Amino acid sequence: MATQRYWYLYNNNIAIVEGDQNRTVGTTTTTVDTISEALEMRINTVALAEAFGETLSMSSELPLQFHEAILFKAISMGYQDPRNFLPEQAQYFKVEYENSKREAKKYAKRHRQSGGFITPQEY
Repeated sequence: MATQRYWYLYNNNIAIVEGDQNRTVGTTTTTVDTISEALEMRINTVALAEAFGETLSMSSELPLQFHEAILFKAISMGYQDPRNFLPEQAQYFKVEYENSKREAKKYAKRHRQSGGFITPQEY
């Protein structure tokens, strides 16, 4: 039977273990141990920024140069509200938002993203 390998996140690091037999160290018995051989590993990921909550208490995962885009979208939506309806202003900020979004997509295609979360999977 082939050795089963697993990975998980520990202190923001990827930990790789293998398990096929019980191992006792002192009084602790475990079914996993460190891997027996080191192999080259390539990790391809797709990461999405977390959605903002109602309190906006967390920091943004978006690069600093695109924080203005969120502001442009909010201002545009504010000017579209019937109480403050100013279509010219709404259109101006919508165009600014679209330009910022286009730049963000170009930035993402250049593979300069950082951070993210990895969900453990068994393989």
